[in-house]
Amino acid sequence: MSAVVVRQDDGQERTKEKDPLFPNLNRKPSLALDMDGVLADVHQFVYDLLPGNFDPAEQTTWDAPIEYFGREAFLDGFEAAWADHWPQIEPFEDDIAKTVAELRKFFDVHIVTTQADSESMMDGKKSWLFRQAVTFDEFVPVPHGKSKAELFYGLC
Repeated sequence: MSAVVVRQDDGQERTKEKDPLFPNLNRKPSLALDMDGVLADVHQFVYDLLPGNFDPAEQTTWDAPIEYFGREAFLDGFEAAWADHWPQIEPFEDDIAKTVAELRKFFDVHIVTTQADSESMMDGKKSWLFRQAVTFDEFVPVPHGKSKAELFYGLC
């Protein structure tokens, strides 16, 4: 692979491998993977933990679980799932570690998840990733109230 060379006005050559003017050219693009509901099938686990007969197949809005269970109960269900039952949460794919490893060949993989209200919930999320053998480059907790869609994951 040939190096990108830039000739400066002063006649000096700079390459992307040796110059801080090109810090991002050797870096792979970043890819954000959501943990809840993308890597981990935690939603169904939460529905089963909470009382009632919630059927996600019959729902037509994104907020249907919150409307059905109530916001506080639904979030408490997530807390209980990750803090106390993380070993029982299934991945969405049988070989999720292999899939993410393949993605890491082309991207810096960032695991994005809602920031836990408790240390035990965050520990459960990290333990789940470890148990599933999911490798990643960064773990990105997103504070409550901030949309994961607001994170910038463009090519720079």
